[in-house]
Amino acid sequence: MTEFEGRGAIVTGGASGIGAATAARFTHAGARVAVVDRDLDAACAIARELPGAIAFECDVRNSESVNETVALVVNAFGDCSLLVNNAGVGDLRPMHTVDDMATSSRWRLMLPEAVADPRAGAPIVFAHQ
Repeated sequence: MTEFEGRGAIVTGGASGIGAATAARFTHAGARVAVVDRDLDAACAIARELPGAIAFECDVRNSESVNETVALVVNAFGDCSLLVNNAGVGDLRPMHTVDDMATSSRWRLMLPEAVADPRAGAPIVFAHQ
């Protein structure tokens, strides 16, 4: 038996970078993975590469979208005891060139996601402990 055999996992921002690598790691460890991203086409491309993975479109800034996605994942997998809250936006400019407005906008975009995802998934995760 592998480390996460049979457990359901949600990986937000799963269509690229760290999220895609995390989804692959969970899959190789036996988890059933929900590749969650705003870009459904990109999420589908990653999910096709991972045995048993399913892609879901979700805007993590919208709690209704998050709640719907968590319900769909639980319906698909019957379990969702792993959550990687990876979605976000970045600014590839050198830090000293980024103005306060850009930084403030990025935090306003990412902070609700850091709160909404765990709140939506927490009752399900704790129910499967």
